[in-house]
Amino acid sequence: MRSEAPDSLSADGTLYDLNSENEESKYTTDYYVSGPIIPDKLFFYALYEQQETVEEFTTRGSPSRYNDRSIDDDFWGVNLTWNVTDNHILSYMQFSDKRTRENDQFNYDYFNRDKKEYTGTKWDKRGGDNWLVRYDGQITDNFSVSMLHGQNEYSLTTISTTDMECPYVRDFSTGALPGNTDDRPGCQASSRVQTGGDERVADRIDFEWVINDHTIRFGYDQETNSSSSKETYSGTGFREDGGVFYTYDSYKPGKELPNGTVVDNVNGDGSLVHIVSYRVGDVEGDFEVESKAFYIEDTWDITDTLTLSAGIRNETFSNFNGEGDTFIEIDDQWAPRLSFSWDPGGDGESRVYGNWGRYFMPIASNTNVRLSGGELGFERYFIFDGEYDPKTNAPTNVGADGVPTSEEVGSARVTSDGNVPDSAQLSDKDLKPMYQDEFILGYERLFADDWTLGIKATYRDLKSHIDDVSIDHAVDALGYEHTGDGHGYVLANPGSDITIPYDRYGTGELEMTTFSAELLNYPEAKRTYKELEFSAKRAFDGIWGLSASYTWSQSKGNSEGYVKSDNAQDDAGITQDFDFPELMDGANGYLPNDRTHKIKIYGNYQVMESLLLGANFLLQSGRPINSFGAGHPNGTPAYGDTYYVTDSNGNLIKTSRGSRGRTSWVNQIDLSLVYSTRIGLADVELRAEVFNLLDADAETEVYEFAESSPGVLDPSWGVNQEYQVPRYFRFGASARF
Repeated sequence: MRSEAPDSLSADGTLYDLNSENEESKYTTDYYVSGPIIPDKLFFYALYEQQETVEEFTTRGSPSRYNDRSIDDDFWGVNLTWNVTDNHILSYMQFSDKRTRENDQFNYDYFNRDKKEYTGTKWDKRGGDNWLVRYDGQITDNFSVSMLHGQNEYSLTTISTTDMECPYVRDFSTGALPGNTDDRPGCQASSRVQTGGDERVADRIDFEWVINDHTIRFGYDQETNSSSSKETYSGTGFREDGGVFYTYDSYKPGKELPNGTVVDNVNGDGSLVHIVSYRVGDVEGDFEVESKAFYIEDTWDITDTLTLSAGIRNETFSNFNGEGDTFIEIDDQWAPRLSFSWDPGGDGESRVYGNWGRYFMPIASNTNVRLSGGELGFERYFIFDGEYDPKTNAPTNVGADGVPTSEEVGSARVTSDGNVPDSAQLSDKDLKPMYQDEFILGYERLFADDWTLGIKATYRDLKSHIDDVSIDHAVDALGYEHTGDGHGYVLANPGSDITIPYDRYGTGELEMTTFSAELLNYPEAKRTYKELEFSAKRAFDGIWGLSASYTWSQSKGNSEGYVKSDNAQDDAGITQDFDFPELMDGANGYLPNDRTHKIKIYGNYQVMESLLLGANFLLQSGRPINSFGAGHPNGTPAYGDTYYVTDSNGNLIKTSRGSRGRTSWVNQIDLSLVYSTRIGLADVELRAEVFNLLDADAETEVYEFAESSPGVLDPSWGVNQEYQVPRYFRFGASARF
């Protein structure tokens, strides 16, 4: 009984997303049992969940591709608890969330709503086996200890039936492939072939010591996060070492390619020039991140109405490259924390509370894979001669390794040469840790015995950020030689000096060199979050209860953090931000998670003894919108596609981040009915729920790329990409014995 979201059309009237043909169903059944194995000594809990999710949908931006996707892997978990004595407990927990998402793909005639021939299958393998063992001991009446050791596994493998014969193909051109309306016209079932995964091993020990009015907690924890990765583009049969990525673009004569070459008037009449790029991107290696920390905290009941907590945490992060060498180690990160709770009336009916804390963030293990691995990446550009394979849509006039044989435009743009880089050159010698401060101040008061009113203010401030930045501007200004791959990327604090060993004159001799912040020309990373929340709550009294809140918030800056949501880049730790100074021109503004207003109301009502009605209401303002350009008018190569300066048809539009409007306000009402009864030895519950009762269809995400290539408008800018989840129902039944 699921409703449909609206279809989306591009500005030129072509179909962008065929939501009306989407279908989804999900079934889960849980079986769980618990109890004593040895009475009063050994207990168990076991859970087995059967899962099945089936989805049928057309690909956004490529409605001529139909997907039949399913997950039917089951989940299981067990827990054992052994009361060795009354004061000493051992427990063991294990679960498995291994799953494979299988996606069969078909050609699709969306005009006639007709699924055509099968084209390939993609498998995403995720999850893994997880376990931990824990000891809790009450040594004396006022001194206790707990210890834990655990391990998590998570697979990151993506393969498909077309990985050999189908290279990755994108078409951003204006007519290079005649009649094509699909921005992914190739036969690839998956753009990337990836094998690998993550493993996390954690250990910790904690102590608690009560001394009069003080509760002192202290402890130590450590983690080792290991990542293994082997990635390449689809089309592994085209090259001995990996796959190929072809992109079609159309450029106006005089525009600049990403390799810095200006496109000539090759057609003689000033018309668009079709360019096909040949791109290689391989990475492989095994990497580790080690984190260690110790802490101490004192919670002091100063009086019956005032409690103060003060603590400090010291953290160390170490990152290892693909050869096992340490390329980043940041230690002595002292994180103080201070909080208080005060009952001003002394009657338990009001509370003033506050918290200040400093929170350090490690460098993501993905950074090790991308920055310190043996990554090979380069792109070459060719005049497209119009000849292409009708199945793969790849150019047919190619030579060795799938390289086009038509006229090449300029030289290759090399981003990485395939070698594991010198670890000393990967990060700034004076790199400062990444952290933010958080302040919270609030007040709550009880009214009329069952109502609680509150107000809370939150402020978060990014104090230091780490990202990969290019040193090219400073290298050019100083007249030094560029590195072997043409670009120098260094992990650094944006807006600060960078000091690394550098081969200044191409002699092979490394000299400790400082590139000044002024020559690097990057702004400092900024991010602030402000929030003011008003809340009211009426405790459920057996008949009805209510909880409501209004939140005003603001999230601004030029760095969202590990990821970049506005262009869906989940390359944790090394997004396009700060890759070139020009990418940060206009980057300070409203961040993707900014929603100024949010109202939430939750309530329940006991209709009769066995029937409970629940209701949720949400109203929130929209997210900020950008208009990204594919290049910068100062002549910077068209690197990526997230310039905040758009140069379309000769009209320069300089915007700040998130300033091109907002998505729609979202409002949603959800209802539930729960009927409870007892049948024999079983407690039976029947549940019916409806989500998005009024079937609201506000857009929650739009296409934010204003140019398909420098100077060429993208007709899909502003097209709705995501809508609210349409109205759907969920039914459930349970019996507990």
